[in-house]
Amino acid sequence: MKPLPLPALDARTTYATCISKTRPAKAKARLKDLEDQVVAAAADYEKAAAAAALHTLGHLENQPDGDDENATGNTALISCYTSRIARKGSAGRSLYNQLLQAARDLCPLCGHGYANTLDHQLPKTSYPLLAIVPANLVPACLPDLQPRQRRKRPDQRRGTDAPPLLR
Repeated sequence: MKPLPLPALDARTTYATCISKTRPAKAKARLKDLEDQVVAAAADYEKAAAAAALHTLGHLENQPDGDDENATGNTALISCYTSRIARKGSAGRSLYNQLLQAARDLCPLCGHGYANTLDHQLPKTSYPLLAIVPANLVPACLPDLQPRQRRKRPDQRRGTDAPPLLR
């Protein structure tokens, strides 16, 4: 893997930008209530990544809702990625593009593909609080996103516990 610098984007600013145009007001208020949890999760992630210890982040798995099937926080946070940062024309798309440009077109995961998307070092479905945390988003090429490479636990992903952005 090609090492990349830690993104200059901070979690609070990224999150605030992504939720800025959320409607209706009730949905935006729910996301705003989760902001401090996202920022704390980002700090935990960056500390663990610097120590090559992402496996210690089990306390963030399925948070903020845990196993509560009726709660909506996890779904709302995952939607922040797909609707508010990855979607062209969204409030956070310029941040997405900034993160993607860090690779200078070359996929840091395989070293030869064209980096045209972002991947989550820790999957957004398992770690919703990290769905739009810049340090958890890694430029990648489409072949590196094949289902056979998608693993739930950090120690099962790509043979490393430290993301390329923090090496």
